[in-house]
Amino acid sequence: MSIQKVLITGVAGYIGSVLLRKLFEQNINVVGIDAFFFGDASLVEEKDNPLFMMYHADIRDIAAMKEIIEKEKPDAIIHLAGVVGDGACKMVPNDADFININASMELLDISDEAGVKRFIFASTCSTYGKMVNDETLTEDSTLRPLSLYAVSKVTFENYMQAKPYDHVTPCILRFATVYGKSPRMRFDLTINDFVRELHLGKELQVFGADLWRPYCHVDDLALSILLALKTDKEAIYKQVFNIGSNDNNFKKSEIVDKIQKVYPNSKVEYVNKDEDPRSYRVNFDKAKKVLGFEPTKTIEDGIEEIKELLDSGVIEDTYENVYRNS
Repeated sequence: MSIQKVLITGVAGYIGSVLLRKLFEQNINVVGIDAFFFGDASLVEEKDNPLFMMYHADIRDIAAMKEIIEKEKPDAIIHLAGVVGDGACKMVPNDADFININASMELLDISDEAGVKRFIFASTCSTYGKMVNDETLTEDSTLRPLSLYAVSKVTFENYMQAKPYDHVTPCILRFATVYGKSPRMRFDLTINDFVRELHLGKELQVFGADLWRPYCHVDDLALSILLALKTDKEAIYKQVFNIGSNDNNFKKSEIVDKIQKVYPNSKVEYVNKDEDPRSYRVNFDKAKKVLGFEPTKTIEDGIEEIKELLDSGVIEDTYENVYRNS
C-alpha cells in the first residue's frame, strides 16, 4: 500500500518533530496536530514546507479531530500525542486519563469511520513494569504497569486489540526509553539528563543503579514508524512490536559508565531509594523479523551528539520548562 499523506498527533513533540522531517525526506505529505503545550519552536524551520499542513488543536476536541480527518483524508494516523511520562501524569492525573485513554479511543473510532487505512500507536516498554525471575520480556509477556502513565497505555492497547474494524489497520509500537537530539529537545530523559548534568560539572545522583531499561535513539523510533507504514497490513494488524535493540538493554550504572568515558573526572553518587521499582530487560526480535527494524545509532552516538549540542551553546538554559515534560 502506498502512503501519500500521514497525520501526526503531537507533531511538535520530541518524537513527532523528528518523524516529520523523515517523512518529508520521503516526499510524504504530513498533516500535523498539536496543542503546543511546549510551544512550536520545533516546527519553525518546516512551517512553510509545501508538504506540511499544520493544525493547532487538542485531541480532546473530538469534533475538531473529526473535521480535520474528514477534510484532509490521511492514509495513516501516527498517534504520538498524550501526557507523556510518569512525572507528567502524576502532575495532571485527570487530564492524563482523559487524553491518553478517552480521547485516544475516540480518535481511533473516528479514524476507522473515516476510512483511514492505518493507525499506529506509540506505546511504551514501561508497560512491562518489573520483570520476574530475571526474564527477558517479549510482546507476549505479562504486562505489569506500575504507573498511571503505563496503565493508560495498557488500557488503550487493550481497547485497540479488542474492537472490530471496518477500515483501519491498527498497530502498537512499544518504545524503549528514548534518548538523543530532537528539534523539541528534552532533558528529562535518562541519558540526556545524565549527560547534561556531568557536562555542566554537577555531581550526578543516580537512583536504582541496578535497574534495567532498554534504550533507543529518537531517530530510530521515528524509523520504526516509517517501517510500520510500509509493512504489509496483514503482518501488523492488531500486532504489538517492541521497538529497540537487544544490545541496548542496560542497567543505569552501565549507562553512567559509558558517559564517564566522555567525562572521566565527573562525580557520581549512587543513592539507594525505592521510589521507582521498574526494571525490565526486553527482547526486540519480532520488530527485526517482521518490520525489518534495526537501530542505526548507539548509546555512544547519543552521548556524543548531546555533548556537541551542549558545547554549541544553542540552548542557553537546559533547565527551562520547555525542555522537560514534568
